[in-house]
Amino acid sequence: MVAFFGIDPSVNQSGKFTGDRNRISKRGTRFGRRVLFTVAMASIRTTRNGQPINPVLRDFYQNKCVNKKKKVALVAVMHKLLHYMFAVLRDGKPYHVRKPEHHQSWRGDKLQLVAA
Repeated sequence: MVAFFGIDPSVNQSGKFTGDRNRISKRGTRFGRRVLFTVAMASIRTTRNGQPINPVLRDFYQNKCVNKKKKVALVAVMHKLLHYMFAVLRDGKPYHVRKPEHHQSWRGDKLQLVAA
């Protein structure tokens, strides 16, 4: 799905040379990338009162912006959104925003059941 939308990394190598400045391939559909970009921008923004639209993706974006450029961080958000979309299509369940604290407690309970 990532390759279909063209946000997979391109390969830049020839012989013994391996490029280190890989970009997105853009081999996929332009329309899909534009839609993903718009959804990613909408999900990381904040409302008028300062609350983030999607706090999980907003935190993910801000953590990526510490070491990466803003556009690279935005492509990482687009990639994460594609994983969310694939999970919704695969499982047939609606998407719910789950904060990391909730996810850790849920996963911890599941791990305890497996260990017992």
